[in-house]
Amino acid sequence: MTIRRYSRTTVFGLNRRYGTSEVILTLRNGLNNGNIRSDLYITKENERLDIIAGERYKDSTLWWLIASCSNIGWSLQVPSNTRLLIPYLEDVIKYVG
Repeated sequence: MTIRRYSRTTVFGLNRRYGTSEVILTLRNGLNNGNIRSDLYITKENERLDIIAGERYKDSTLWWLIASCSNIGWSLQVPSNTRLLIPYLEDVIKYVG
């Protein structure tokens, strides 16, 4: 039996796995129309998105939520003083599915 990279990845709405373009667009729409709340966070030196996600969500694999909502691309490492929008996970689950 093969273990796949995303085999234990939670499925969000639209029956898609993490990071699909449909979910990213839905997230951004939810932020723009006020259905998904977020906190503004300014990064410090040597901070990584997976570490921030682990602290905020208790799940470092959710780093892509922060990246997609912050419109910063797909890199775990970001420069200091980067403005991040950290979405409320409960709002994401309600809005996306």
